[in-house]
Amino acid sequence: MTVQREAREEKRIIGEIGPVDSECVFVCVGGLHGNEPAGVRAIESLFEKLDPLRDQLSSRIIGLRGNIGALEANLRYLDTDLNRSWKEPQDSPESCREEQEKAAIQAIILPLLAEKKKVFLADLHTTSSESTPFLWDQCVKKILPEDTPVPILRDDVERLTGTMACYFSSLGVPVICAEGGSHYSPASARHLEDIVWLGLRAAGALPELEIIEEAEGRLRAVTEEVPGLLHIFHHHMISPEDRFQMEPGFKNFDPLKKGTLIAHDQNGEIRAPQDCFLLLPLYQPQGDDGFLLASAEERRS
Repeated sequence: MTVQREAREEKRIIGEIGPVDSECVFVCVGGLHGNEPAGVRAIESLFEKLDPLRDQLSSRIIGLRGNIGALEANLRYLDTDLNRSWKEPQDSPESCREEQEKAAIQAIILPLLAEKKKVFLADLHTTSSESTPFLWDQCVKKILPEDTPVPILRDDVERLTGTMACYFSSLGVPVICAEGGSHYSPASARHLEDIVWLGLRAAGALPELEIIEEAEGRLRAVTEEVPGLLHIFHHHMISPEDRFQMEPGFKNFDPLKKGTLIAHDQNGEIRAPQDCFLLLPLYQPQGDDGFLLASAEERRS
């Protein structure tokens, strides 16, 4: 490993706390996309608050920066989307900078699984549009229970392929994949940190504490106007040749009437095919997910 690579890997670890010999390890990753630094800030804040609680921790907790190069450049990615490249076998050249970032993350987590540790993973993100926090539910193994007071976005098909959360879930790792809000909102880091506190409780890393109850209360307050469960039925993929352009002003979870103009591309207008909710409208230059459409469902009690 070069000196430059060694220096970069020293930046990877945000923090580490808890019993080194614990059979359980809770890993938090922020900044898989370099224009989403709120996840990193959430983990930094989390570790500041965990320090006085270290005697109550029953699990080892590790905080990681994801795409260090893209974080430094404030770009979603440098060569390819790190959160769409967790496929086996690898189909990207070793010179790809995101493949190097991926290998570095694997080098930390995979040995824990080889040691038969019980690993939990929290993957923290934000969106390019205004949004309340929500959880992705694409993975087989999940940490948080169904009644968590955060909207759940469910998909029976893995439309967002090659994600880190689904890769580790396929290896038996329970996961949280969370969106904290807009890239640009100061509240997004707070939301992500609150979600991780709930995850630590659910994973048994901490007992019931006032700080966790407060986190749950804040999340309940900011999400009470949003449907608790939505089911994706359409994923609008795009490429540069499409000349895709969202109509301005949309937010995550905006309700749409059938026929609402959503965007334009080289073929003309793109309208809502039915009454539904709009998710992840694209308002950033990088990315191949134009938007998602979802319908509201009742949560199981």
